[in-house]
Amino acid sequence: MKILCLGDSLTFGTGVTRSNAWTTLVHKQTGYEVVNRGVPGDTTGGMLPVPSTRSSATARTRWW
Repeated sequence: MKILCLGDSLTFGTGVTRSNAWTTLVHKQTGYEVVNRGVPGDTTGGMLPVPSTRSSATARTRWW
């Protein structure tokens, strides 16, 4: 399974090492391929366009 993660700095992993980002931890615990497309400073509006990458699951983080 491939998981595409869209989000802001929390998805990206700002403030932690790459090996401690939650997307990396999901990969380590599940063995699924996790694609981290988090963008520091992104907003909900910036995430609205539908990604062209096909995936079987999409995780979005939104904090409001």
